[in-house]
Amino acid sequence: MQIETSVQKVVQLLLKGEDYEALCPNDEDTWYNLEEVQEQPLLKRLLSSGTLENLKNGYIDFIVCRGNW
Repeated sequence: MQIETSVQKVVQLLLKGEDYEALCPNDEDTWYNLEEVQEQPLLKRLLSSGTLENLKNGYIDFIVCRGNW
């Protein structure tokens, strides 16, 4: 028996300080899809232009913001 599941491509963004507090409310990992990234100017500034293009083109499904301790 073979079960097929969807594959999602995720980029992790490890943050500290004010960036972490702004993008990871309640001290939790936060997942952002393309629409949510577009609404976060800070997150857009932290990502490279290539990462943004890959997100727009569907090569990346989510950006995950996590604490870098």
